[in-house]
Amino acid sequence: MFRQPSIARVASGHSETTAAAADVLQAGGNAVDALIAAAWAACVAEPVFCSPGGGGHALLRLHGRAPVIADFFTQTPLMRRLDGLDFYPIHGNFGTDVQEFHIGMASAAVPGMVAGLFALHGRHASMPMRVLLEPAIALARAGVVLNGTQAEALRILEPIVRATSGSARLFGLSGQHDAMPGCGRRVANADLADCFQCLAEQGVDAFYRGEMAATIASASVAGGGQIGLEDLSRYRVFWRRPMKWKLADATVWSNPPPAFGGLMVALMTGAL
Repeated sequence: MFRQPSIARVASGHSETTAAAADVLQAGGNAVDALIAAAWAACVAEPVFCSPGGGGHALLRLHGRAPVIADFFTQTPLMRRLDGLDFYPIHGNFGTDVQEFHIGMASAAVPGMVAGLFALHGRHASMPMRVLLEPAIALARAGVVLNGTQAEALRILEPIVRATSGSARLFGLSGQHDAMPGCGRRVANADLADCFQCLAEQGVDAFYRGEMAATIASASVAGGGQIGLEDLSRYRVFWRRPMKWKLADATVWSNPPPAFGGLMVALMTGAL
C-alpha cells in the first residue's frame, strides 16, 4: 500500500515566526523543536502578543501517547503590596468598541513563558536550546518588519506602547507627537537579543534565579510592582490532562481548569 509522506504545517501571526519553525523542521527537528523556536521568534515578531515576560499553555499530542497540556501561565506573586502600587487603567480603542485594561508594574504576574519552553524542551525536544533560540536572536538584532496585524495591534494598544519611555523607544518613538509605527516599519530589540543570548548560554536558571531574576525583582520593587525573588525561584510548570469532548464525529481536546478557555470553547461548541 502506498503511504503518503507526512506534511508539516505551521501557522502563526507573522511570517518570521512561521519561518523559524519551518527552518527547524527542515533541519530535522521535531514538532516540539519547531514550537519552541516559533515561540521565541514570536516574542520578537509579535511583540504585543507574545513575550518572555508572559505565559501560556501548550497542548501536545505525540504519536502513540495521550494528549497532555503544559501549563506555564503566569502566577500571582506571594506577597500583596498595599502601598505605592503602579497600577492604573488605559483604554484600547478597537474602533467599534473601547476596552479597559490595567497596566503598570503591579499588573505584572510571575512570568512562565521561559520556564514553559525549557520544560517542553527537557521532555520532548531533539535539538539544543541554543539552536532553537538562534532565529529569535538574529531577528531581534536585525529587526522585524511589522505586518498589518501587528501595526493594528499597536494602534489599539497605543497607550501601553507610550506608557514608558523604554517601551516607546522600542518602537522608534521619542516623543508624544511621534506617529505610531505602521505596516512595513522595521523594529529591532537589542536588549531582548542579549536576554535570549544569556538564556542560550546559561539556561533557565538565569531567568528565575540568576542575574535576570535579580533585575526583574529589583525593578518590580522599585517601580511599584509585586514580584520578588522568591516568586521567581518558586515558579513551576504544571503538566495536566486536557479536557475532552465530542463535536459531531470529532474528538476535541483543550485546556482544563484552572484555565477557563477550554471550558468556554466546550460550552460554545456544545451550544452549536
